[in-house]
Amino acid sequence: MQDIWIKYEFYSRPAGSYQWMKNDQFYSELSGGKSPVLLKRSVLDEKKVDTLMSTSFFKDPNSNETIKVEDYRFSKDEKKVLIITESEGIYRHSSKEKCYVFDLDSKKMTLLFDGKAISLADFSPAADKIAFTFENNLYYTDLKTAETVQITRDGSWGKIINGGTDWVYEEEFSFAKAFFWNADGSKLAYYKMDETHVKEFSMDMYGTLYPEQYKFKYPKAGEANAYVDIFVFDLASKSNQKVDVGTEKDQYIPRIRWANDANTLAVMRLNRLQNKLEVLMANASTGATKVVLIETSKTYVEVTDYLLTFLDNGKEFIWMSERDQF
Repeated sequence: MQDIWIKYEFYSRPAGSYQWMKNDQFYSELSGGKSPVLLKRSVLDEKKVDTLMSTSFFKDPNSNETIKVEDYRFSKDEKKVLIITESEGIYRHSSKEKCYVFDLDSKKMTLLFDGKAISLADFSPAADKIAFTFENNLYYTDLKTAETVQITRDGSWGKIINGGTDWVYEEEFSFAKAFFWNADGSKLAYYKMDETHVKEFSMDMYGTLYPEQYKFKYPKAGEANAYVDIFVFDLASKSNQKVDVGTEKDQYIPRIRWANDANTLAVMRLNRLQNKLEVLMANASTGATKVVLIETSKTYVEVTDYLLTFLDNGKEFIWMSERDQF
């Protein structure tokens, strides 16, 4: 029992932390454990091409202590690295963690949001900003000026969620990050979920001598779900624009996607029975929408990340459908 549950002798050993790079002839590898090193390797022969970050760079800028890296992500241009540590799981897909940004050109390490536990950190397309959520509100930090802008202020546990999802969306629609940069990084589209009216569920959390009671909003089948709205924040004007998703409150918005142009947002609207899915195209500046496609089913419409793919011409998209069978 000691070997199984204390020493974990029989656990499988992971191969390591690898990621494909923009040029698919190369991949990155994080290794070293307590002395982390981030390497760039060739796919063909596994040889080291470059040391992107040596151990000496994995230092907290305030304490100079080595960061215990749990995960990392590149910006789109691969000039910056988001480093994640001290993560704490929430539900299946969500967590909160301490985050750093390392600039591969300047070799500068930046601690995000004074080291507070944030969630869902995501680079802008140009990697000059990074958005994240904290205590149910949405923020972004300008990595050039170090200024942090608070986008929403009404977030509250058990009431309003900005930029994230409630239990239902995370578990049933398989996503937790509910904010998205547009193509040029000038706007952020985000979810606002109002679960004030949703009934509360409580459960005992074991692990200590006396269990602690945990309470959270949990809609059972047929009960009231959170009301969901979509907003677009304009970084230049610092203004929020509500998107018209209709008057029906008892519905789902299982996905939103930016088109290739910076002012068109696709919104998927699904009825409560989940057998009618509509695609709305929204003008991000005005919030006005129009329905461009309707998918129906006798049973239910399956929602995945691959339903809608915009083509490079910006005028067409591919739609995945089961209307003529699988």
